[in-house]
Amino acid sequence: MDSVRLHDLVILEVNYHYESQLADDAARPPLCLLLLGLPLGDPEKIEIQRSIAIPLRLQVVNDQDGQFVYDLDQVARRLRLVRETNPHLQICGIMVTNDQIYDYDKPIESLMQHFEGQIRYLFTYKPGLNVEMNRKLNGFTLLPQRQRIGYRLKQGKVNIETHKNDDSTNSLLPQISDRQHMDQEISFVHKLTQEIDKMIRYLDHGQPSDLVLRKISMLVSQLNKGPTTDIEETIMNKEGEIDALRTICEQWEMGIELGG
Repeated sequence: MDSVRLHDLVILEVNYHYESQLADDAARPPLCLLLLGLPLGDPEKIEIQRSIAIPLRLQVVNDQDGQFVYDLDQVARRLRLVRETNPHLQICGIMVTNDQIYDYDKPIESLMQHFEGQIRYLFTYKPGLNVEMNRKLNGFTLLPQRQRIGYRLKQGKVNIETHKNDDSTNSLLPQISDRQHMDQEISFVHKLTQEIDKMIRYLDHGQPSDLVLRKISMLVSQLNKGPTTDIEETIMNKEGEIDALRTICEQWEMGIELGG
C-alpha cells in the first residue's frame, strides 16, 4: 500500500507557481517547494496538503559553475505565516521541477540539515510533459536512503453519502422543492463569485502575474454562467480551483510582507 497521499491542490499550487514563471518567458524554470502534511494514524503514512515555494537564487561559484542558494530566514518566515492558519501541518518533504536540467542537490542538502529528521520525501515533477501523471511525478524516500516509493493522488472533491429513500426517512427529513434547491445553488455560486472578485481587487493593488489574473477572471466568467444539470459537480471542481487561487493570493501576500 502506498505510504503517501498527495492532495491534488498541491499539484495545482505547483502548476500556478510554474506557469507564473513561464509568463516571464523563462523556459522550463527551476522550482523548489517545501511540502507540508499530516500523518494518517500510522506514523509511516502521511497526506501532503500544502506547499511553500522557496525562492532560489543562482550563486556563481567560479566563472563557469553555479549552485542554487536561498534565504533560510525567509523560508522560516513563510513557514510561520502558513502555520498561523494551519498550525497542525508538519514539514514532510520537498518537491523540485525539471531535475533533469537543474542540480538541486545543494538546496536539498541544506534544507535537510536545517529541518533535521523532518524531510522524509522527495518528489520530482516535470510539468511540461504531456504524459500521464505517474510518468512526470515521481516520489522517493530520503531517509535512511533514497528509494522510490508509490503515492496516491487525493482528489479535492466533496464526498457526499447518499441513502436509499424510504417512508421513515422521508417523514423525518424536511422536504425541499426543486426551486428551493436551485435557489440555494445559485446563491452558493454567487457567493463564490463575490469571493473571487475580492481576490481580483486585492491583486489589482499590487503587481501579480498576468497569468494568475487571467485564470481568476476566466473562473469568474464560468461561475457567472447560468446553472446547468451538472452544476453540483462543476461547483465542487471550482471549489478546488478557488482553494488553489486562495493559496496563490496568500503566497503573493507573503512575498509582499517579506519584501518580495
